[in-house]
Amino acid sequence: MKTLLLFPLTLIAFSCSSTKKENQDISSQTTLKIENHCPDNVDCNFQIFQNKSLNVKTDEIGTAYYEIEENPNKVVFRYQYKLRTDEDLQDGGYLEEVLFEMDQNYGDFSFSGKELQNTKLILNVMCFCRSGKVGAHKINKGTISKKGKNLSIKLDKVIEDQKINEIEISL
Repeated sequence: MKTLLLFPLTLIAFSCSSTKKENQDISSQTTLKIENHCPDNVDCNFQIFQNKSLNVKTDEIGTAYYEIEENPNKVVFRYQYKLRTDEDLQDGGYLEEVLFEMDQNYGDFSFSGKELQNTKLILNVMCFCRSGKVGAHKINKGTISKKGKNLSIKLDKVIEDQKINEIEISL
């Protein structure tokens, strides 16, 4: 009787496989290079999420935030500027992100002013900061352009002490 019970349990245990996937959302391009200077105490990175779209929402207290969702027709670009802090400090972190969305078959492009919202361009800030600084801020002033393998993002000031103003990426 034990062997009859042990056999199905063993079979179930070996038939289960981990559902953990490598991050396939990050662009398969291996030549991405951040061209602008990243300070010594900051981690800067750039990612391209294939088959994703950017959904900007507002919570019950009025703070905007974003979610990256499945969408086979879109691509999301994300640049992060993360201050390195002591892990023991609960409220010491600071992160700024610039995100925008494009059609899956994007080529060269250029957007400025109110056109920027065609890309859902946002500056997202996460920190223990005063009210009004935290959250996703829609950007209507600045430029995004891609020509060949060069991506350039220039932002006007959106928040006090904004760290990200210009981003230059070689794709």
